[in-house]
Amino acid sequence: MKIGAYMNKSVALLLVVESSKKNKGDVIGKYGTNIEIPYEREAIACVEYWRRNGGKYKDCSIYAINLNGNPPDISTIKTLEKMKVMYIEDYFPITKTFPCGYWNTPFALNYLENHYTLFEETFIHIDLDMYLMREPTEKLFHVPEDKICKIAINKYRPTDSLDYKISPIYPFEIATNFIISKRRKHFYSNWWGALFYLWKTRKHNFDEKTLCIYEERIVDEMYHSGIFAFDFFDMNYQLEEDSEVLPFFIHTHMGKNRFTKLIQRWLSLK
Repeated sequence: MKIGAYMNKSVALLLVVESSKKNKGDVIGKYGTNIEIPYEREAIACVEYWRRNGGKYKDCSIYAINLNGNPPDISTIKTLEKMKVMYIEDYFPITKTFPCGYWNTPFALNYLENHYTLFEETFIHIDLDMYLMREPTEKLFHVPEDKICKIAINKYRPTDSLDYKISPIYPFEIATNFIISKRRKHFYSNWWGALFYLWKTRKHNFDEKTLCIYEERIVDEMYHSGIFAFDFFDMNYQLEEDSEVLPFFIHTHMGKNRFTKLIQRWLSLK
């Protein structure tokens, strides 16, 4: 089946997946130490919520890609395919040298952008633990023509983990959990290119934990360089405990208890 043959629509959701076992997890300790992230469970839920609540976008093409040699279980792949997800798998040894699993995301999305002929013009990327709760608006998905992408800002950064704190480098910092771009703008190529260049020229300046979070921080540098023009989402796109507006996404950050609290909060706002 050719790429894009499921729906052949103008919008595609791009997901990066891997096994829930033996993944590098969160080496900066944000969720604890020696944590394996349940990517497979998150991926299935992410697609289920999208297909259920996406409105006119619920039937858009969805691609799930794994390039690091640690693919999801075959049962997970079959479950995704039953929901009309195009699963793509390959292996690149370079992924074994990455400082943490987060780097698989720009690497894999760059691969999709450059090595597959995708029919869709608008690419949407979200973290696997982001669940769509209501139909996105056209305004949410709109990217101004003079911008390379539309991307989230994380008001809770700098990263504040259990045993590790990152000092801020800019007045605000960018989060890569929600990105919308146009295929012709090649955002993912530029993202991975900037990260790869840093890795080859400056990695000796960082410890492993700091290098890990540069998966996002390099996008801060791209923006503040003035070379790339970004558009930004209002932070209300995702639900937080203090939200006063009905959001589009619940972002669970792995926590089952947090998910239950956020669902209750979302229902109260609805």
